Amino acid sequence: MRLRALRLQNFRQHVDTLIEFENGLTGIIGPNGAGKSTILEGIAWALYGNTVARGTRESIKFHGAAPRASVRAELEFELGPHRYRVVRGLTSAELYVDGGTTPVANSIGSVGALLEQRLGMTSREFFTTYFTGQKDLAAMAAMGAADRGRFLSRVLGYDRLQKAQEVARQTRGEVIAALRALSQSMADADLLATEVQAAQLAVRAAEFALVNATTLLSEMDALLVQAEPRWRASERALARDVELQTAIIRAEAGIALAQRDVERTQAAVREAEQVAGGLTAVLASLAPLPTLRAELQLLEERSRQAARRQALAEESARLTASVDAAAARLEQLAPAATLRTDVLAALVDARAVAAVALEAASARRTDWVRDKQEVETRRAQKRDEYVDIRTQYDTLKKLGADAPCPTCLRPLGASHAALVEELGDKLEVLRVEGVYFKQREEQLQVEPDDLRALDASRVEMDTAVRALERKELKIEQAIKEQAEKARELTLLASQRDERARAVIELASEYDAAHHAGLRRSVSTLTALEVQHAAAKGVADDLPNRVTLLGAAAQALQVAHAFVDAARAARTLHGFSAEQHAAVQGAFDGTSRRRQDAAVVRAGAESDAGNAAGALARAMTAAEQAARVREQQRQLETERRVHDELDAAYGELRAELNARLRPELGEIAGSFLTDLTDDRYNEFELDENYEIILIGSGIPRQVISGGEEDLANLVLRLAVSQLIAERSGQPFSLLVLDEVFGSLDDQRRANVVELLRRLQDRFEQVIVITHIDAVRDGLDRVLEVCVDEETGRAIVEQRDGGRLQQESLAGLEV
Repeated sequence: MRLRALRLQNFRQHVDTLIEFENGLTGIIGPNGAGKSTILEGIAWALYGNTVARGTRESIKFHGAAPRASVRAELEFELGPHRYRVVRGLTSAELYVDGGTTPVANSIGSVGALLEQRLGMTSREFFTTYFTGQKDLAAMAAMGAADRGRFLSRVLGYDRLQKAQEVARQTRGEVIAALRALSQSMADADLLATEVQAAQLAVRAAEFALVNATTLLSEMDALLVQAEPRWRASERALARDVELQTAIIRAEAGIALAQRDVERTQAAVREAEQVAGGLTAVLASLAPLPTLRAELQLLEERSRQAARRQALAEESARLTASVDAAAARLEQLAPAATLRTDVLAALVDARAVAAVALEAASARRTDWVRDKQEVETRRAQKRDEYVDIRTQYDTLKKLGADAPCPTCLRPLGASHAALVEELGDKLEVLRVEGVYFKQREEQLQVEPDDLRALDASRVEMDTAVRALERKELKIEQAIKEQAEKARELTLLASQRDERARAVIELASEYDAAHHAGLRRSVSTLTALEVQHAAAKGVADDLPNRVTLLGAAAQALQVAHAFVDAARAARTLHGFSAEQHAAVQGAFDGTSRRRQDAAVVRAGAESDAGNAAGALARAMTAAEQAARVREQQRQLETERRVHDELDAAYGELRAELNARLRPELGEIAGSFLTDLTDDRYNEFELDENYEIILIGSGIPRQVISGGEEDLANLVLRLAVSQLIAERSGQPFSLLVLDEVFGSLDDQRRANVVELLRRLQDRFEQVIVITHIDAVRDGLDRVLEVCVDEETGRAIVEQRDGGRLQQESLAGLEV
């Protein structure tokens, strides 16, 4: 894999960064936090998306970008014979191949899947293969033998075998638990077979009982059909007898009713005859009633006039009292007009005096406020002057004769003492003036006596004006009331005179006692008149009552004849209650035996259904037991499979770990030979993963610090190449992130030189560091810095010290 170009837009600090990669040794140099490692994160994000980004998806966008600005990473690289260009955003991705204009994949999922397929690596394998950081090398140097073995297994993906083995063991445990549960819940097969046989015998017995019950029920149905016609005929005879008996009872009730009608009409005839005899005497008593009623009507009218005259007299007296009160009030309000003129004149004079007092008080207050503000201002000025001169005074005394002149800035020398004395005098004068203005300010904080006297006079004048205004208002109200009372007096007098005339016009003759006695007499005769009207109606109804009496006597004869006919018909019907009881008893007995037979058949049918259900349940339980035995057999097979799978994973891990050390040793040895000019030509990992360097056939387990760094570096490179080979990709790119941090200058130079010797193996080597001193050994440099105002990263591409030396050497030649 070879990187060609990378463009980042609004990706973290990189607002718009374009980097073109070339073969050779390239350094990305800049201070911490400038965005160096963000370049590598941008490469990984372009290839694998948000899964490799730090933080959340929202934190990727540059903090100073516009709200609708897009985040974009565009990476061009070569892989085998093809050239790829991937363009990725937060919600989109496109992949182009060999300079094509149509993407071969245009979604986040499809682009990620296709790149992972072409690279042959997951994101973790990609980082482990091409990226090596200071933390990796430092961690490997600090690891013990066992930890180093686990680390190598993890980065090479062998830990996936362990995880698979753990999954197999977990599944085996679940299978064993399922087997135990099945064993506990499994029923006895022989017991289930016995239950099935017993259920089959019970079904046959129930079916036999059901056939017998059905036969008995059919026989009872036949007997009931034979007995039913005779019973129905007997029931019809009973109904006819009841009908005739009911007719007789109703006819006898009709005789009683007709008898009561005869008696009632006879009493009504006698009453009408008696009332007709007394009508003449009642008519004589009612003769004076019309005259009495006319006289009563006249007295009723005079009674109403007397009540009206009394009410008018009372109202006239009330109005006379109101007229007297209104006249008295008008007499009280008579002086109001004269008083109004005097009060208005006094109010004008008082307002003029109050205006003069207000003007004098306002002018005196303005003078007092102005004096107080002037004193406060002068005191503040003196305080500021004192502070300035005091500062100069203290500075001159502290610096002595070498103090600079405030005007020409030269040393004061002999003038120092005179200037200090002059400043001291000024300070004393300012102090005295400050004390004076302070006292004056305190005096002016309290209102002067003349100002308070003027304010009191102003308040007194204002009070007098308000009193006169209230008095004027009362006089105005009195004048208004005077006009209203005059109109009221005229109206009341008119009403009083009108009521007096009405009293005179009404009649005054009325005898209340005679009126009450006359009313009682008319009431008594009116009641007697009503009784006479009722009696006359009864007397007039006498012929009709005689007719009704004849009709009632005839109805009584008809009722007696109907009773005799009904009794004769019942005797002719000849119904026998004893015969009917015998027929009913026989029919009821047959019905009960038929009902008993139906109950027996229903019980037999229920028993047959229960027996069939028990048989079905027994057969279901037997079938379930058979399925459980089959499931148990399958679980046993699955358990054996997972036992073998667990053993196979263990053997495969052991075999891979056994092959790992020689493979890594061979690859690391070839790197070591190139980097040490054949001083060390072999690299071994013993069974405990301890590093052994061999030179001239002599193993060396005790090595220097620089050799230890070199050994860890070649081991890390060997791991990367092994992963790349297994993915089917050439190991042509190497990225080292901050590998110089813990090294001194000499060891940094040695590492750079070692990396340069690897150029025949790696076409591209990219070194990320914040150490500027290593640039002399690099072919080209990408300088990364931060714009302090905007916070954006700035990348500048320059030639490294190596290319500059080659250019200078060419110029010398």
